[in-house]
Amino acid sequence: MKNLVWCFLILSLCSCDYLTQVRLLKNGEVGASNYLEEIPFELRKGLIVVEAKLNGSDTSREFIFDTGAFDCKVEKGLAESLGMPTLATRDNSTAAGISRELEITRVEEWMLGQIPFRNLSAGKLDYDESSSSPCLAPHGLVGSNLIRLAHWKVDFQNQMLSFSDSAFQPDRMEVQYRIPFDHEKLTGIPEVSINVGERTVSGLIFDLGYNGGIVLPLSLADQIPGELEKVILDQSTTGIFGSSQDSILVKKVKINFGGFEQSIPIEFSSLGKGLIGTDFLKHFEILMDYHKKEITLLPREEVQIPEGLDFIPGIGSDGLWVVDRTTPELPLKLGQKIRSINGKNAREVFPSHCDYVLGIRDFLAQGVFELELEDGSIIRIES
Repeated sequence: MKNLVWCFLILSLCSCDYLTQVRLLKNGEVGASNYLEEIPFELRKGLIVVEAKLNGSDTSREFIFDTGAFDCKVEKGLAESLGMPTLATRDNSTAAGISRELEITRVEEWMLGQIPFRNLSAGKLDYDESSSSPCLAPHGLVGSNLIRLAHWKVDFQNQMLSFSDSAFQPDRMEVQYRIPFDHEKLTGIPEVSINVGERTVSGLIFDLGYNGGIVLPLSLADQIPGELEKVILDQSTTGIFGSSQDSILVKKVKINFGGFEQSIPIEFSSLGKGLIGTDFLKHFEILMDYHKKEITLLPREEVQIPEGLDFIPGIGSDGLWVVDRTTPELPLKLGQKIRSINGKNAREVFPSHCDYVLGIRDFLAQGVFELELEDGSIIRIES
């Protein structure tokens, strides 16, 4: 009997927590009508960073605009300094396949420009120490539970984000590609379909919070013909909760996305994710109509997806270089320690984690690297 009472109590608590989450996610409103707002953004490592003010504070904070985020996120220290209570907890998973339990709170007011979004669910975000996100926007994410409350225009060329309670209409004479999307009832994450080769792949996240190109599950690779470009072993891609090891097969494949056709490199990931990120989307102006559930892409420049790097070093917890990306052709193993690269240890090049996040691409632009391994041997590679 005692065990039954405990089971009943645990089930009751879990049910209450779940119902609280549902109520929070159902909430959310815009405190304006007949509005059209335009705010600037910065593109940092391919991600859209906007300023916002929370709960009546006069201080502007920086957030990543992330259509792939289940709900908004506020950095935990900031949330607690603003007196945001914990109302529930839930597991939160990232595209890297990492799950963490998050405390859930309510943001009374999230001000973008002059427009208030009110009564929003948000996770209290405790970043992993290896996450690159706080180096780009330390205060959190604008998530899909806010984004679904308006219609949006994303202008990458002029770095302007517009939103309104009326849908944006393209010039009828413009070339345009229309893509229907769907989303779950409690969130606004847009899911789309794309034709890859002769196959239609559904359920891909239209993800402005991912700075890569087009990623499909590795299980589809054999079913989609294309020119094999390379195989990559990777642990360099970090989300809010860190990174996972991934095996990636890159093929050049012809796609059709709402009528846009081109052969581009597609990454097939062993993590099983399906994403369309900003390396592809930044070549378009984007209109998002949440009433019609339709995305319109307006081409602004030729689509060019950068070639993935063969070699990326990271920095381990001991301050040594570590292999974060390699290929079967290179004489390196994922996670292998490196004493020095081009005669320098990791902390000589990047004194801090954020120095590394913001500077690693420029460092890799050197292209030729002399690596001293832990056993003192020297190898030379080009990336």
